[in-house]
Amino acid sequence: MEAQDLLSLARDRSDEGRKSLSTAVADLFSDQENDMSDRERQLLYQILRQLVHDCEISVRKLLGEKLAGRADVPRELAMSLARDDAEVAFPILKNCGVLKDEDLIEVIQTRSVHHQLAVAIRFSVSEDVSDSLVETGHHEVITRLLSNANAKISERTMDYLVAESERVDMFHEPILHRDDLSPALAQKMFTWVSAALREHILKNFDVDEVLIDDTLEQSAFELFSSGHVSRDTNTGRMLAEALDKAGEATPSLMIQALECGEVPLFVSMLQQMTGLRETLITRFIMETGGEGLVVTCRSLGVGKADFVQLFTLCRKLRPLAGENFGDEVRNVLAMYNNVTRETANQVVARWGRDTNYLQAIREIELAS
Repeated sequence: MEAQDLLSLARDRSDEGRKSLSTAVADLFSDQENDMSDRERQLLYQILRQLVHDCEISVRKLLGEKLAGRADVPRELAMSLARDDAEVAFPILKNCGVLKDEDLIEVIQTRSVHHQLAVAIRFSVSEDVSDSLVETGHHEVITRLLSNANAKISERTMDYLVAESERVDMFHEPILHRDDLSPALAQKMFTWVSAALREHILKNFDVDEVLIDDTLEQSAFELFSSGHVSRDTNTGRMLAEALDKAGEATPSLMIQALECGEVPLFVSMLQQMTGLRETLITRFIMETGGEGLVVTCRSLGVGKADFVQLFTLCRKLRPLAGENFGDEVRNVLAMYNNVTRETANQVVARWGRDTNYLQAIREIELAS
């Protein structure tokens, strides 16, 4: 197709014209395009630069998607698309490697939050670009940046974000999981998270204030006495540990956690109380028969009434499993009545053993 033909299609505002232009653009990037000479490719990009200004958004969006992953797209053309509406710019800002830091910073400073989000999740983000994203002050953008393991964040900026996390709760989790968080900043973060956790516990649970303070203070001491910060620390696990140490991890508290939608907290509480792996407990919650939940609850001495409530709340997490809830309750109660606490303790102890050891036992049993 000649250049003039493409430009004529771009100026055709009819439905048929838009369809024809979209088809033409898509055809330009078919497998046949790989046979173009360098001169032909240069001419193609000259035409596309003009199309960016002349054609409607659906075609510009198609251009952005087609050009985003190309290493030979002219920088000027990529920037024209990057400055465009968010739905056009997003794939270019997220994936295009020809854009320089100064290009990305210009877009961050002059375009919308949707443009900024696209930059925040790029495969590689430099310290200068990260600084520009943080300067926007948009919490969602900063959270996306912090969650991007490939984003480089300067120590000065990280120090600022740790200070900001004292009032912005959504920064806590992504900051604590960053590998570039220094031990000193991690300790400061843990102090603030602990204070926020204390407030949450006292507000939502009827527990002794002195016990909670003692537990959190001791946890902080143990965590940092060796100068090492665990990267998988999260608020659910911290809260479960605090409640368990305070003797407040009761069946009624587990029921309350599920009723509030705090499934991670419920899982962490069971993990803390049984020593079982998180993945195993999660499987117990989601399995249809309820056998794992029966054994776990029996080993903890959970009464029948509390168990039924826990089973019902877990059942709501998988609404497509089974149709007759009454039959499910009868079946799971029959299992509950048939499993003694002693047997349940033996089973839980076996579940908690090293997986390689259990695999070796299974292989020997099968061989004999």
